[in-house]
Amino acid sequence: MMRNIKLLILTTALIFIGCTSSEKGSELGQEFYRENTATQSERLAKYSLSDQWEIYYYAKTAIHPPDFSLSKYLASNGEPMASFILNFLNSSKEDMYFLNSLDVLEDMKLYNYFDYCKDIKIIEKINANKNLMKDSGWREIYGNKRLRMDC
Repeated sequence: MMRNIKLLILTTALIFIGCTSSEKGSELGQEFYRENTATQSERLAKYSLSDQWEIYYYAKTAIHPPDFSLSKYLASNGEPMASFILNFLNSSKEDMYFLNSLDVLEDMKLYNYFDYCKDIKIIEKINANKNLMKDSGWREIYGNKRLRMDC
């Protein structure tokens, strides 16, 4: 029961932050969302991993309500996307990038695209990322999400 309440609070907080974001989003994300939503997966496949990640970030921070549907598609890229995301986070200053990375990594394992749990360096990086976050509240949410991950 308490876990469900915490999950509800986390989800509400993420939606609230996404919906109150002052970021207007990238031109790439805006362009992507002007097109037909029925063909998102097909169109997303044509973009580089970097552009896919940018569109995904836009979907989670600038679309109202946030679009969670792209996480599974990014996860389908498996290990190359996991490596890209973790390398990207080395220079990130945005706490939301860290939080959004966990959704994609969770989907990789959930849908059997890539079992990052078998790579100790990835696990160490995921755990260390918590300490790179600036806001203590977001660090706590990251830590709670990390505890839910199955490894």
